[in-house]
Amino acid sequence: MVLMNLPDAGNSQGNRLAPFLELQTGAQGLPIVVLAGSADKSVAEAAVSAGAADYLIREAYDVDLLKVLHSVAVKTELPAATGRPAAATRKGGRILAFMGSKGGVGTTTVALNVAATLVKDHTVIVVDLHSELGTLVHYFLPHRSTRDIGDLFHTEEFAPRDAETCLWSCRNPAGLHVLFGSRNPENSKPISPENALTLSALVSELADYVVVDLPVSLAETNRAVIEGSDFWTLVVERDSISVQAAKLILHGVD
Repeated sequence: MVLMNLPDAGNSQGNRLAPFLELQTGAQGLPIVVLAGSADKSVAEAAVSAGAADYLIREAYDVDLLKVLHSVAVKTELPAATGRPAAATRKGGRILAFMGSKGGVGTTTVALNVAATLVKDHTVIVVDLHSELGTLVHYFLPHRSTRDIGDLFHTEEFAPRDAETCLWSCRNPAGLHVLFGSRNPENSKPISPENALTLSALVSELADYVVVDLPVSLAETNRAVIEGSDFWTLVVERDSISVQAAKLILHGVD
């Protein structure tokens, strides 16, 4: 799924739909959900008429987000991964992967909003899959002694059972658990596709939902997580650079 911000008021409806229509040409059937303000509902409805899967109104974001995600998910049959186990064959909680078309589009914020909404009725783990300079630590400010993903992968011997000891429990919202990205340069090293898939499968056994915040990359590790997830969301801003980057990513993932 692609989540795209529509341009703010001030332009004609045709001009405001232009970025969506441009992205749609490269989406190759992937559902696009547009995000708009309440004053722009008519533009969002026009985008749906033009082929968008659905729309979200910013003011009702936390109320309608899960409903829209579920609606899009049941309408869309994702293809099985080539050369890797399909998500349907994996046991455990559902894995939701999030990636931005470029940096600064709010991917981490979207992922956290989804996690905060899900945790009202489910157990949720958020995984910051950044091997260097994780982003979630800036949102939660855990104690410096808190273990992170770098502690799991700093040696060649990755012990999956150790992942549970690296989960940090959030007080607000209660019930949310976080695996932070690496904060120690000495522990920062690339995460292999095999380790990423092993980690995803492991934490999915510990929660109903696993929300994975991915760095912007089409490296093999990201591709493995995307293909092994139950649902993938690409977050796109309305500017031309973000739209063009999203089209390239969609072609690369296809």
